[in-house]
Amino acid sequence: GKYITLGGYDIGKGNHKPSRRFIPAGSVYYFEATGDIAPGGTLAKYRAITDWGAEFGFGQVLIGEW
Repeated sequence: GKYITLGGYDIGKGNHKPSRRFIPAGSVYYFEATGDIAPGGTLAKYRAITDWGAEFGFGQVLIGEW
């Protein structure tokens, strides 16, 4: 589908916050890994794959086998 754009306004500073693009809620993507993804592995240590919005639930992933 189409991305969604989120932004806002900072009342304290009196200016707009930067807009960011996100995939829609409920989107599912499948990737193939070539490295170690077992518990304790390189990818499994991440709780979110984003530098912004993890506290709101953005960038959350589930790593498993298909």
